[in-house]
Amino acid sequence: MSQSANQLSASDRVILDETRHVFGDVDRGSGVTLHETEVIDMYGSADAREQARRKDTDHHWWEVRDEWIDQFGGVGGLSFLDEAGFRYYLPAYMSYWIRTGEEPNSLAFHLRSNDRLDLDGIFTPAEKKLIARFLDYVCQRFEDEAARETLDGFWRRATSRPCQANPERGANGRQPLRSECMREPSAPASRGSRFSLGEREHAESHTSHEKASHTTTESILLCASRRGHTFCIKCLREGWASN
Repeated sequence: MSQSANQLSASDRVILDETRHVFGDVDRGSGVTLHETEVIDMYGSADAREQARRKDTDHHWWEVRDEWIDQFGGVGGLSFLDEAGFRYYLPAYMSYWIRTGEEPNSLAFHLRSNDRLDLDGIFTPAEKKLIARFLDYVCQRFEDEAARETLDGFWRRATSRPCQANPERGANGRQPLRSECMREPSAPASRGSRFSLGEREHAESHTSHEKASHTTTESILLCASRRGHTFCIKCLREGWASN
């Protein structure tokens, strides 16, 4: 399904605006360019790669031409970008999908966790949150099952961290995590809401006195309750109580 600019819905425009805002400062730098990916795919020389780079005259990702995205799908394309190039071109591909209604170069597949790109490391928290929202949106907007599968994999795990809801930076520069899944029944803990190393060791010492079926997490909860703190078990299991 292809759609023109005047067919964009209000929701489409919201996603496009957020993409422009969140990825607005992303720079390609020395990252691999789209025209360069074709040469890499064809095992071209360093000179050929340099000549190909000159064809990519864009200085911002929103200047990437739709015809370039169309061109590099069978030969070259997303599979041959390095991390800097992938982060730079991703918002252009996301925008293309929203504006045209057509998925470019199997984008949802390329957003799945893989050994080639460190998806968790190359994007900021705000970018990861937007990517997850984008995948959810195109899944519903265009009934795209591939986007749903991608969202339910890495991106759901990367963005579903309940203890990050309302971070507050303390005077010591650390960032205690506070959210509705973590409560302090009495006075706030003296060192924020995370266990110190000593507290964790003390908590884990209870393990040998519990039933065999109890994990270290349950022991930590028991110790925490004795010290006057209440923690969400899900958050502890995901490592947010670690120092």
